[in-house]
Amino acid sequence: MRTNWVLILVIFSFSTLTTRSETQMSPSSPIILSNERVRVEAWIADGQLHERYLARSEGQWMQIATAADGGATGPSAVIGEDQAIVPGNVLKIASDGKELVEEFAVGGHQVIRNVRLCSQGPWLYVTTRLQPTAQVKLHAFVDRFRFSHQPDWSFAPSVGGYIPDAQYKAPLILVQSGALAFGIVPDVGVLDRKTLQQCNHSLDLDVPAGPTLSVGFVPARMAYHSVFEPDRTRTWTDDVARVNSYYLLITATAEPGAAYREAVRLHWRCFGRLEQVHAAEQQRGTETPDSAYEWLKSMSPMEQQIETDKRFPGLALWDDWRKVVW
Repeated sequence: MRTNWVLILVIFSFSTLTTRSETQMSPSSPIILSNERVRVEAWIADGQLHERYLARSEGQWMQIATAADGGATGPSAVIGEDQAIVPGNVLKIASDGKELVEEFAVGGHQVIRNVRLCSQGPWLYVTTRLQPTAQVKLHAFVDRFRFSHQPDWSFAPSVGGYIPDAQYKAPLILVQSGALAFGIVPDVGVLDRKTLQQCNHSLDLDVPAGPTLSVGFVPARMAYHSVFEPDRTRTWTDDVARVNSYYLLITATAEPGAAYREAVRLHWRCFGRLEQVHAAEQQRGTETPDSAYEWLKSMSPMEQQIETDKRFPGLALWDDWRKVVW
């Protein structure tokens, strides 16, 4: 009897370890990262990395998006100075149940992609790290995705769908079909001046092409007043790690035409609260007296704005909407 119990414990321990740390051993067995709302499936086939992004609705998983075709491998694309995508091969994909890790080689350089489930909302947090083995000259380094449905609503904060970091006020690109939505929000908290001086970080929404959504490092130039486009003549040189970090929205339960509310909540939760209290003070003009900002010391800007808006009956609808979102 004692021997049987020992055997049972060994089998249980092995199955637990297998669940907690998966590594794909064959193309027919995808690695799955999932919680109650979001699911990612990744697998290797024909030497290439493939991904599907799914969301739960009424007890069923529905495909929302996939990695776009034509990348170096999976969604990631490293574009050389000749404007051609540098070929790559996937080395390994694995998951510990909380994070998916993908490793591949591109043009002799290492790329590591980490996909993590967020604790709040239908979001994933992604970091794609390009680690050069020597100095390399590139045109772009991006991750690209394809929405699996025909959108009836889309959003980009700039004409043409290309948004460089100069226009990152509340950055978001989003496509939605009924209750199904897919969006990208860059992690502006990890971008710094030195990095952006080398190459712009940008979002790009191309509705006719799929639609296709992309995020990463692409040189930008002004096309005309307040409208930018990719600068296909520019390159940049790197010999240190370059990290592309962003959030992915994946949902099948959004209110039609209103999936952007999830992005508003994410902006406020991840970026707004820490810096909002200092924003007005940092932007004040030279002729503005210090007394104009005394209220910042005793009250947050959101509370002040709500109290001010209540004096105007015409803003009642806006006030009700803001309470729902925030």
